[in-house]
Amino acid sequence: MLYRLFKRFYTITACVTVLAGCDAVADKFNAGTTLAFQKCMDRGKDQPIERQTVKTFCIAQHQNPSSIEIWASGKYEKEHNGEYRYIGWLWNKSNDHILTSVTVILSKKAPSEGGAIPYTTIENIWIEPGKSQAYIIDADRIKFQPNESSLEENVGRQVPDQKGIKI
Repeated sequence: MLYRLFKRFYTITACVTVLAGCDAVADKFNAGTTLAFQKCMDRGKDQPIERQTVKTFCIAQHQNPSSIEIWASGKYEKEHNGEYRYIGWLWNKSNDHILTSVTVILSKKAPSEGGAIPYTTIENIWIEPGKSQAYIIDADRIKFQPNESSLEENVGRQVPDQKGIKI
C-alpha cells in the first residue's frame, strides 16, 4: 500500500515537473521564430513598462544572424549646417524572415581617401518579407563627410551583416 502511494506521488510529481517545463522546452525549440517572439510579447504585456520597450527586448532575445536577401540603396543629403547625412532604403526580399538589424558600411572607392568607413548598425527595425523601410545615418555618425564632387562616384555602401526572426 505504501509503495503504491509513493509510486502515485512520484508519478504525479514527475508529470507536474514535465508539464511545467513544457514552456521552457517549447521556447528553446521555437527560439528565433515569430512564435517565440509573440510569446515573449505576451509575457511582457503585464509588465509596468512601455510596449516598445518590451518589443525591443523581445527582438534582441529572438533575432539571429541570418543571410536574408535584401536590396539596399541610398544617397547623401546635405543638411542645413552643410554636413551630410545618409538616407538609405532596405527591401526585405526573404520569404521567411523578418529583418530586425543590419550593419551598413559606407565606403569610398578612392584609395587615397582611406578605404572603408566604420560601420553603423541599425537595430530595432521590423521589415517583413516583401516590405521596405527607410533609415537615416546622421552626420555625427558618419566619419567621412564627402565633398560635393565626390558624392556620386566615390561612395558606395555594403550591408554585410543582418539579423532576423524566422516566420
